[in-house]
Amino acid sequence: MIDLLKKNLYVGLGLVSMTKDKIAEVGKKLAEESKLSEEEGKKFMEELMKQADESKASLQAQVSKIVEKTVTSMKLPCTTGFENIEKEIKKLQEAVARLEEKVSKKK
Repeated sequence: MIDLLKKNLYVGLGLVSMTKDKIAEVGKKLAEESKLSEEEGKKFMEELMKQADESKASLQAQVSKIVEKTVTSMKLPCTTGFENIEKEIKKLQEAVARLEEKVSKKK
């Protein structure tokens, strides 16, 4: 059972790393070797493409989650952090400009 799960995992990861053209090529070859009918071959190819898309989406979601977790744990500023900093800088620039205006009026 574990071997079957491993094989499925490796197939899924293999599909993720392949281009659609390569998947189609491999699928066609497997269909021919298995002597599938044209309809069965088409169905097999569609299932193979679907599995590849699902594997890619799943892998992308997992990688995104890991990257987000890593960045958060590193306490790196994110887009929101930079936007907040920019707002604060703009407020400070406006305050400095007002103070400079007051000082120049007193002279």
